[in-house]
Amino acid sequence: MIEKDYIMRMIQQLVMVLARVLFFKQMNNYDKALEEIDDAFRNLLKVEPGSIAFLPTDDIISLLSERGEQCWEQCIVMAELLREEGEIYELKNSQFESVPFIFIKSLRLFIEAAWNDFTFRTREYFDKMMGLVDRIPLDLVDMDLKYDLYRFYTMTGETDRIIDLYRELKKANYAKLDNP
Repeated sequence: MIEKDYIMRMIQQLVMVLARVLFFKQMNNYDKALEEIDDAFRNLLKVEPGSIAFLPTDDIISLLSERGEQCWEQCIVMAELLREEGEIYELKNSQFESVPFIFIKSLRLFIEAAWNDFTFRTREYFDKMMGLVDRIPLDLVDMDLKYDLYRFYTMTGETDRIIDLYRELKKANYAKLDNP
């Protein structure tokens, strides 16, 4: 019961943060929106925003885990914050080279959470993931991301994409395909 209360409180706080971020985006005050996101990283997830950029997705999941249990709700919170951050940099017409990598990290966290917790297999989250897929340049799609996309399309039932990615991963002898 305590864990459920904690999760509900975190979701309520995320909603409030996203409302403030949306307000600042509408006012074209992108720097203030980014400050809100940085504060949310610190206050909701207890991580320094700058440290996330350098961590692989698996390390982020480990960081968010509590007592050996996966914390998929926190992955969703981080994925939402990263998605918003990337969108703000796009709106700023920023030449920030890391924007596509922010979207990749967000997408991978969304996929991990949905893959491991059916709660997050909803049309709302699938639409957010597809929006991220559309923002990622093809030259940045490595085999690990292709595997994540394979899992994403498996969840959404997009058979043609599943088959194409499966063949590509199989041809490359991608190890996780046979040993997930």
